[in-house]
Amino acid sequence: MTISALRSVVLACAMAVAVQPQLALATQCIEQEDLADTVIYAVPLLTQALEDKCSGELSPDGFLAREGDAFIARYSVQREDRWPAASRTLVSLVGSRDKGGSQETFTELIETMPQESLQPFVDGLVVQEIAKKLKHQDCTNFERGLELLAPVPVENVGSLMAFLFEVSGVENPSVCPYRPE
Repeated sequence: MTISALRSVVLACAMAVAVQPQLALATQCIEQEDLADTVIYAVPLLTQALEDKCSGELSPDGFLAREGDAFIARYSVQREDRWPAASRTLVSLVGSRDKGGSQETFTELIETMPQESLQPFVDGLVVQEIAKKLKHQDCTNFERGLELLAPVPVENVGSLMAFLFEVSGVENPSVCPYRPE
């Protein structure tokens, strides 16, 4: 998988695509732990979008057909625990932008909506935006990327993505420097 493809996966998982495309990305950094948790939270959403958009391109004998349910289950069981960080990431992405117009209204909506309503709302946006950004010619590459991640422990996937964001100099969103505990 190329850095560009990996960056696309990470960006999608980081829910940058969950926010309306016309919004500028955050200027403050995202904490690595929050980004790692956000990636873990979003993997089932990424997989759903991939399956929805790419059903015609994916092999009936491919990774998602063979092992997709087990792969997604490893992440799904952790989603509730990872939601607070994913929510913080979203609020950080939206809230740190210049205030004005519909963006301010969107920020207020996120900050005032009950969590039990916000979570399915965000999930729907994420799946929709990821599917919109996926190109049919990239479907098998993304499936391969998920297959490459399958043997890696879930916690390591999130941390690895945060690490790759930091060392590759991704600025949109930027990742706060690693601070060992």
